[in-house]
Amino acid sequence: MKTQRNSWPVSLAASLALMLPAWFTASPFAQSLSEGGHGIVRGETDQGIAYMTGGVGIGEREKMENWAENYNLKLSFAEEAGVYLADVGVVVEDQRGKQLINMTSNGPWLYLQLPPGDYTVRATVNSETKQSKIVHLENGTRVTRIMRWDLPQEFPIYANMKTQQE
Repeated sequence: MKTQRNSWPVSLAASLALMLPAWFTASPFAQSLSEGGHGIVRGETDQGIAYMTGGVGIGEREKMENWAENYNLKLSFAEEAGVYLADVGVVVEDQRGKQLINMTSNGPWLYLQLPPGDYTVRATVNSETKQSKIVHLENGTRVTRIMRWDLPQEFPIYANMKTQQE
């Protein structure tokens, strides 16, 4: 007589494995991960400018690259030694001086979808502002600007490395 194994535990486990990711991404917990602290945040300003900010960790940066098709400006924030920076204050003004963006980045990357034109971008970390005077945006292209700060007091290990190299 042939013994038949009960396969329902395997079927149940397989079903749960398929259902849990869908439940988790639709749950309020998943929404709070993307809206608070670090995580990818996507939205639109009161002026109708679409944005996406985040990039803490390679997983977030890979997702953002996959979602970035419709954004024409990418800003990246880093310390001179290469350490990415988050919580950067960003102001973007059009060529007439009208402020279109005034926000704090949720991570080291900020994508914006702005109309074609010329813009002034200012980014601030610890009261130190870096200014990219004019960013020219055209239809169908993406411009990337990397904004760097020399913040050795924030990153003592890198300050020591710089001193040793000199």
